Amino acid sequence: MHIAITTATVYLGLFIAGFTLSLLISFLKCSKISPSISAKEGAIWSTLPTFLYWLCTYSDSVRTTFSSVLESTFGIKDNVSVIAIGYVMMLGTWVMTTRMIHTTESDVCKPSTAELQKFKDDLEKELKEKQENLPHK
Repeated sequence: MHIAITTATVYLGLFIAGFTLSLLISFLKCSKISPSISAKEGAIWSTLPTFLYWLCTYSDSVRTTFSSVLESTFGIKDNVSVIAIGYVMMLGTWVMTTRMIHTTESDVCKPSTAELQKFKDDLEKELKEKQENLPHK
């Protein structure tokens, strides 16, 4: 039961972070947000780091591999297992963040037909104004 509760808590925390990150990515890129797409991206983004948390927490061989590197390279002695788990989760998060940036931008920032029509109308209006302001010969 303890494994299920801790893993679910980690997933929930990562889901909230991923949802927020997806909203932020789309807002900063194109000033649009989509809660449904951000929820989907947050759910997908959370899976790999949560799996890695579960794997490192309950597999001594995986955790020991990263713990020994931290001990020998950086001389870390205290809480080395916790730091190793965090390090592995961070690596998974980087991979998923790269994927999230691409998919969030491509899904949310696609212009709608109304936006395309407005852009076309504004462009034609601007072109017409420039042609009217040209000196006539």
